Amino acid sequence: MTSFASSARHVRPAKTAVLVAAAVRDRIVRGELREGDALPPEAELSEQFSISRPTVREALRILESESLISIGRGVRSGARVHLPSREVASRHTGLVLQVAGTTLAEVYEARACLFSAAARLLAERRTKSDLRDLRAAVAGLRELVDQPAEFLAAAASFNLLVLELAGNRAVAGLARMLTDIVELHLESVVRDWEVRPHTREAEHVCEATERLVALIDARDSDGAERFWREQMEESARYTLSRHGARTVLDLLQ
Repeated sequence: MTSFASSARHVRPAKTAVLVAAAVRDRIVRGELREGDALPPEAELSEQFSISRPTVREALRILESESLISIGRGVRSGARVHLPSREVASRHTGLVLQVAGTTLAEVYEARACLFSAAARLLAERRTKSDLRDLRAAVAGLRELVDQPAEFLAAAASFNLLVLELAGNRAVAGLARMLTDIVELHLESVVRDWEVRPHTREAEHVCEATERLVALIDARDSDGAERFWREQMEESARYTLSRHGARTVLDLLQ
């Protein structure tokens, strides 16, 4: 493994641990360190950075608190690298929103904005390959109308496919995080929260996805955005009617 010392220039004593953590974090984000890679032992890091072992341990604790490394004990002692995780980011973001008193309805509203924006982008940019993927996903939904659990999973996958094909990673990432936050909240406050649609409701979902694909095919970006927002809002109303529009996020129970 190459030395970390070149990444530790201009380290000031008052911020040594913070800057050492930043140097390691930079290598993780840049892909120089990969998932599962082992960091050098404390003694070697201490030598590379010309710092004390207690300072090394402090830097490692910073990285561990960010879920960028895990520190094993016993026979598996040492620090191993973990790539930044959307799941970890979602939980942290959810807690920030909870502290701010954010309601479940507000999260659903933001989520609808992002999903409808993705539908608009996809209508503007779609390719023949995109249309094939969307139609295959809709066909898969049709086959699962009488299988509630599988249908729900397939419907969620269709929504994620729209995000992916829209081609904007920022929109997709934020929308996925908000979806994670909703699921974390519902898992926390409701033990049996999964909605199992009746066949009639499943048919409605199929018709909605077919309508969206038709709008995307026609490159009707305004129509796709408006229609998909309406569908997201309708879905939100159903969930909020069960759990309360003014319910404040709670990820801690």
